Amino acid sequence: MAQAINRYRADLRDFRFLFFEQFDLPAVLGKEPYAEWGTDECNMVLDEVYRFVCEVTGPARSHRRRAGAARTLPPWSAPSSRR
Repeated sequence: MAQAINRYRADLRDFRFLFFEQFDLPAVLGKEPYAEWGTDECNMVLDEVYRFVCEVTGPARSHRRRAGAARTLPPWSAPSSRR
């Protein structure tokens, strides 16, 4: 069976800018309850999440689209529940 193609692409520089510049994450890191976390740990997690999305989640979703799976919405997002 051919491996599914993942078309998800993101520039991690955008996320790093948001976390470390816009949201000023370094001001929170190193203080309780995040005393054990630093920018290196955050970058490592970001890299691993991106790898997971590209290698696992993306191909799984493309398979569902090819198979013609029906799209279902969670109950809280149904139009009748919006006001």
